Amino acid sequence: MIKTLSVHHSNYLPEDNRPENLIPLCTGCHLEYHNRRQSHVTPGQLSLPLF
Repeated sequence: MIKTLSVHHSNYLPEDNRPENLIPLCTGCHLEYHNRRQSHVTPGQLSLPLF
């Protein structure tokens, strides 16, 4: 199984790329993190491809 690492912005501002605002997460965890909170992520911006 291939795991993909993505970067989460802890303050939910994708333009804020300061190292202290970035959290590495696997793609599945990143999707779950955003799904638990109402965020401004557009459909398809975060996706987990199924192979």
